[in-house]
Amino acid sequence: MENTEDTFYLGLCLAGGVSGGAYTAGVVDYLLEALDDWENRRGAKNTPRHRVMIPAIGGASSGGMTGLLTASLVDSKHVPVREFNGQHKQTKSTNRLYRCWVEMTEDDMFGRMLDTSDIKSGRVRSLLNTQFIDDIAKDVFEDQGNGVATRPYFSRNLKVFATLTNLRGYTSDIALQGAQPGSKYYLTHHNDYAAFELNAPENDNHNDGWIPLDFTNRINIDLAKSAAMATGAFPVGLSARRVERKTKYLQALQWNHWKGPLSVKEDDVDDTLCVDGGIINNEPFNQVRDMLKAVLELKTRNDDDPPLQEVENLAETVDPIRDSKAFRTTVLMVDPFPSEAPENAPEQLPDDLLGVIRKTFGAMLSQGRIKHETLTAAYDDDNSDLYLIDPVRYVWSGDEEHKVYGERALASGFLGGFGGFLHRDFRMHDFFMGRANCEKFLRDHLYIPLDRMNPIFEKGYNGLDEASKERFYVLDEEGKKKGLQIIPLFTERKEAPYMPTFKNGKNWPTLPEAEVQKYYKPIRDRVEKLIMHFGAQSVKDRVLLWIGSRIILRKKLTNSIINTIKDEMKTWKLLNSSDGLQPSSSDGL
Repeated sequence: MENTEDTFYLGLCLAGGVSGGAYTAGVVDYLLEALDDWENRRGAKNTPRHRVMIPAIGGASSGGMTGLLTASLVDSKHVPVREFNGQHKQTKSTNRLYRCWVEMTEDDMFGRMLDTSDIKSGRVRSLLNTQFIDDIAKDVFEDQGNGVATRPYFSRNLKVFATLTNLRGYTSDIALQGAQPGSKYYLTHHNDYAAFELNAPENDNHNDGWIPLDFTNRINIDLAKSAAMATGAFPVGLSARRVERKTKYLQALQWNHWKGPLSVKEDDVDDTLCVDGGIINNEPFNQVRDMLKAVLELKTRNDDDPPLQEVENLAETVDPIRDSKAFRTTVLMVDPFPSEAPENAPEQLPDDLLGVIRKTFGAMLSQGRIKHETLTAAYDDDNSDLYLIDPVRYVWSGDEEHKVYGERALASGFLGGFGGFLHRDFRMHDFFMGRANCEKFLRDHLYIPLDRMNPIFEKGYNGLDEASKERFYVLDEEGKKKGLQIIPLFTERKEAPYMPTFKNGKNWPTLPEAEVQKYYKPIRDRVEKLIMHFGAQSVKDRVLLWIGSRIILRKKLTNSIINTIKDEMKTWKLLNSSDGLQPSSSDGL
């Protein structure tokens, strides 16, 4: 059992981002590298003695997939991907994060997603062919590597969950007082969780709603794989996924209890259809934070492996400590597509039908994702309860350097996050930028102020000679010491992090227009098949649709899609051009 007086608890919240998951994977890859390096040095002279422990990981969509994949690395060999020295291709990587999000199944994923072999008589599951997702999930979840590693900075009973949007939902009712006896108001809840606990015994006594997960002994691996695919099932574009769980887990999970008795079947297994968890809860930091504060409370009572039922009950009563001088837990959120401040000028709202439909859908999503209970705390400038790693890179325009934030910093950010599927170079860039952003964050932003030194870190750094301590100081803009790193980095600071050099000779990838135009025929063929499938009900209908699709619809839709891709790539400066705006050598900081 760890000494809680020396231990700081860190929870990971991984938000969704479609192919921007390559960025999140890069962040996690560097975080594991930094923590592994520290553990390998532990006990040596002039090594900080405090500990960082990760007891909980939660995610949505691509973040949920990455969280479950990270859990599979707790006890297996993992070699970080540091650089390629200009070599873009190699034999199949042993790094599962890189294999899942960068290599995927081939360089050109978009071509495979346009393949029409999935459109069969009587059934179309999605606008795009998603067989590649099954292939990737099978590859990374069933491969446990060629070695065993022990990562003591993960709790032995790590809790990992992914949010789901449950299309059937679970109904509960509220009794109403009125003239009609037995009147009730029925509610259907669609927010769902696939919640797992590592190394938990698989027996009937383990009945707190958290599903036992053991990668070594292959316990519930298929369920974890299904949950990973379900949380990332972007609605309509990617196919919905079935998730089968024992009913007892749904009934016991504390996060479901506020909904009242669930209308789940009495059968042993509940089978439901789910889509992207990010629709309802794309940044589940509330759940991760509640887990942390409850785990800390129970560990201070010397309960080394607290039952999750008790953890979740405590989460409602224990207040987190947000003051940096006393806090002992924090949530680290990785968000490829962080929210942005609205423009100062009022937006000119469209009043046409399609414009109103689009804005209505956006309003429903935004309202559904609001976490009212966290807003007040979030306004506190001294809040140490939540940290964020989000994309940032630097570009030169003339003699000036500018920061680019959020989705525009990602090569995969265009087309709503689907852009990374067009080419491996886009995903590779984002993976390495995730690593660079994580290094920058750990080195300069995740720290304890010297004037508000926290007892955990004061004790952890006590005994180090000043010369050795120098590398762990965080400096202000004037070069004065302002804090000490929470996760100490032993590597030397570089003027610019390594970023791959792409075929254009720069560290920001671009593609020639011909690489986009080659998709014209595959897009046209898939559009035609989709039109024929959804519209034809009789032989006469098929003849008319065949004529219409070939003469008008197919060409018009295909041109529209191709032009949209090109326009967005131009906006992101990913299409070969000579506009004078070039990435700097520090791209990715």
